[in-house]
Amino acid sequence: MLFTDDIFLRIDRSQAEVARLEAQADNSQSTLVRSFGAAVGIVTRGSSTLMNRVVGIGPDDADLIDVIIEWYKAHDIPPRIDVSPALQSPALTSRLQHHGLANCGMPNWSRRVLAGAPATMFPPVLNVEVCSASADDVERIVSIEDQVWKRPPAALSRRVEQERTKLKLSGFRRYVAKIDGDVVSTGNMHLHDRTAYLNNAATLETYRGKGCQLALLRHRLIEATAAGCDLVHSLVSPDSTSQRNMQRIGLVVACDREIWMPPDWLKHPFYA
Repeated sequence: MLFTDDIFLRIDRSQAEVARLEAQADNSQSTLVRSFGAAVGIVTRGSSTLMNRVVGIGPDDADLIDVIIEWYKAHDIPPRIDVSPALQSPALTSRLQHHGLANCGMPNWSRRVLAGAPATMFPPVLNVEVCSASADDVERIVSIEDQVWKRPPAALSRRVEQERTKLKLSGFRRYVAKIDGDVVSTGNMHLHDRTAYLNNAATLETYRGKGCQLALLRHRLIEATAAGCDLVHSLVSPDSTSQRNMQRIGLVVACDREIWMPPDWLKHPFYA
C-alpha cells in the first residue's frame, strides 16, 4: 500500500472519531472532546493519562495551535499533540515550538502506526472461539482490562455502564475470545469512512501465547472487509508484541508519530 497524505489523514480522522465515540459513551462527563477543525482534542480524568492528546492535526493547522494550548490550560492539563510526519509543516513545527513544546523521544509510547488493506486469507486459530461481545460479557471485559492495563481506581459500575453504552453506538464493535467457553481476551474495532481502527486489545496473562489476539485480529479483518473497508490500522508501542501480531496479519509500519508536549509533561498530576 502506498501511504499518501490522504491515507494518513484517513487514519488520523478515524482515531479522532474514536475519541468522539468514547466521550459520547462517558456519561460521567469525566471525558471531554473538542473539535479543532478536523482535529480532535481529548481531556480525560477517568481512564488513562495517555488519552489526554490531540489527533488529526494537518499541515495547514498551525493557526489552531494557540486555541488548543489555551483549552488544555483551562483544564489544568498539559497538552500533547500527535502529528504524523507526512502531515507536518514548517509553520506547524514553528507554532508548536513557540509554545515550548518539543517532539518527545520516548520510544515505548503508543506512537507507531501500522496499516494496510484488510486481507482475510488466514487459517482459524485452533481452540480459540471469537464472537461479538454482548452486554453479559461487559463485566468480564472490564475485569480483563483492569488486570492488563493496571488502570487507576474508579467505580466499576461506571465503567461497566460506559462499555454497555458503547456497544449500542454506530461504528463501534467489541469482540471477545474464549477458550473452553471462558472469556479470556478482548479487542475493539471502530469503523469510519471505509477505515477500520483496531484497538483496546487485552489478554489475561495466563492465556497469552495461545493465539487469542491473532484470532481476534483475523476475525476483525474479516468483518472489516464485509463492512466495505479498504484500510485497516492500529496504534502500537514500537517493537511490541502488538506490533508483531499486526505484522503477522499483513499490516506494515506506516510511520512513527511525532509526540509534541511540554518537557515537564510527566510531572503534572492528571487526575482530580
